[in-house]
Amino acid sequence: MGRFDIILRIISGPILIPQIVYDELKRIENSSNRPLKWILEKMDSAIKKKTVEVVDFEIGSPEFAEFKKLTSPPMPIGEGEAMAIAFAKSNNGILASNNLKDIQRFVTAGDILNITSDDLLCLFYKKYKGETTPEEIESIRETMRLFGRRISPDSFYELLSKFQLDKRLFSDE
Repeated sequence: MGRFDIILRIISGPILIPQIVYDELKRIENSSNRPLKWILEKMDSAIKKKTVEVVDFEIGSPEFAEFKKLTSPPMPIGEGEAMAIAFAKSNNGILASNNLKDIQRFVTAGDILNITSDDLLCLFYKKYKGETTPEEIESIRETMRLFGRRISPDSFYELLSKFQLDKRLFSDE
């Protein structure tokens, strides 16, 4: 089923998954009629190989302070997004999120750089053209839509024509 390997091949640095997000995936997998078992198995395997790390913050840390600010009124956002933003800001990292509604004000303000699933797929296609086709990428995107992922309504060809992300940030090139 899924292509978790795409993330592992594109992102060159450490991949940090907030504990809250990992716990949420576990909870959804245990209660949903659309199981996420495959992604949790791939993620657990990557955690064992130390290519992915589940992270939490200490009370009183800069990440905790940022998390509290982001989850408090007047404009609170979800805990998973808030924790991911807090870690991205504290570590000068990149946020990977399709939840543009919650994160857009931080990306627009220049606080963090965000990469979406569509960005990752464009990067993967450009870097590994001989290994995949636009039709295969479109099939991946369609599967993501079926599982409720927020994916652009544009075709993959349209996305490629507009793609402007600096791929040096995400690869060893």
